[in-house]
Amino acid sequence: MGSEPLARDRWRTAAWVLFALACAANLYGLFAPSQPGPGLPGGLDKVAHAASFASIMITGMFAGIRAVPLAIVLTVHAIGSELLQGWLLADRAADPWDVVADLIGVGLGWAAIWLSARGAARRRAGG
Repeated sequence: MGSEPLARDRWRTAAWVLFALACAANLYGLFAPSQPGPGLPGGLDKVAHAASFASIMITGMFAGIRAVPLAIVLTVHAIGSELLQGWLLADRAADPWDVVADLIGVGLGWAAIWLSARGAARRRAGG
């Protein structure tokens, strides 16, 4: 029993590291002077946007950040990052559809954690 708090602490530390990595990857992808990597065909960049914001939402909630404040911060970040891309980066343009994809990612990440927690609660309850 004495190792349970230690295991929880390690899990929480790992979650914070993954959260920091997800945030760093997101910032790099959004604010690199030009689009990182090869250009993605036909809207696949929207999938990358959604995946990036979902990963931040998931890892943030695993790290213990409450969902509503995190979702609010990510919403402001989604809008603000697009505006900054349009204003500050010569080779990038603001795209309102990127914001939509970002917010879909936030919702998908939140739903994934909610469904996971719900399933775990059912398993603990024996049903």
